[in-house]
Amino acid sequence: MFVAIVTFKPLGMNWIIIRFSCREFLTGLNPLYTYFLGREEIKAYATDFAQRLLAFGEQFPYIWCTLGYSGEELAIVVAESLPHEIRMKIQIIPINYDRDRRKILFQNPHDKKAFRSEEAVLVMDSSVHSGSTMLAAFNKLLGLSVKNICSYSLVLKRGSCFIPNLFGLLIQEYDRAYFLLDRIPNHRIIPFGALRTLVQSDTKRRQKRIRSGLSSIDKMTWADLWYETKTAGKTVFVYEESGKILAFISFLIKKGHLFIDAIAVDKNQQGRGLGGHLMRWAETSARIACCSKIKLWAIDNRVKFYQEKAGFTLRSEQLDLGTEKYRQMERTLLYNMDRNVNELT
Repeated sequence: MFVAIVTFKPLGMNWIIIRFSCREFLTGLNPLYTYFLGREEIKAYATDFAQRLLAFGEQFPYIWCTLGYSGEELAIVVAESLPHEIRMKIQIIPINYDRDRRKILFQNPHDKKAFRSEEAVLVMDSSVHSGSTMLAAFNKLLGLSVKNICSYSLVLKRGSCFIPNLFGLLIQEYDRAYFLLDRIPNHRIIPFGALRTLVQSDTKRRQKRIRSGLSSIDKMTWADLWYETKTAGKTVFVYEESGKILAFISFLIKKGHLFIDAIAVDKNQQGRGLGGHLMRWAETSARIACCSKIKLWAIDNRVKFYQEKAGFTLRSEQLDLGTEKYRQMERTLLYNMDRNVNELT
């Protein structure tokens, strides 16, 4: 069971939230940092970058390839720091990375004609984590015979396979950075009721279990789940409303993975999104423990849901319980840097 400790500390102009678990506090392991870059900080980075671009002199890149929407926004901030006569000559060409096809796409196919081998080109992204997107953009431009390619990212993860020529903030692999936010988002779970850990007194309730409609789950009593917390190291959270437990989730964190052992919602409460809220809390728990994956066993008729709604991929392992058949699924956790409030869970 992990205890989150939250403090605030200024790092230059960057305000960061330091979050670490009880395990990390006691063993001295690196904490998990969440960075929030305000508009003043971004403007300061952009001003410095603009000055370094001007120092290129005749090699100044007048063609800027921006990756994604946040890349376009960052380009605007940087351009505002340049002299008007320079700014008016810049051509911004938006590009995107198709992850399914693993290729760079131009929003306007005719933009490919803008490149000339003797002209320098700038590739700009707001954040680089794995580095695969910027590397693909670099290789795409090489394929268009561009010789001089400069790259920039506001935030760079240390484990990236591609290091931009210039970058602002360097962070660790499990850290996160948020920027260009008009508000700092709060964590959100369930609007009402109580999400809490299972306690020993729950074993004495008149309500002994959840009736979810799934026979293997409905056999589990609070006593069974309490026993597993004490003997197998599992963590069980229950959702209680008006004195009645309506849902629960049981998971185990081991070797950098979070394994969801069981998740159940009372059959009369299904459709309210309670299961999704519990999954959100499990993911938050996985991130605070720096897990790389979430794994679970999904019953056959829920496999499609986990694939389409929760981003899980199907593994080859199967489990046959006679009346119920399960498939193992997993989801890789990406510790992305994003400006989208909805991404912070």
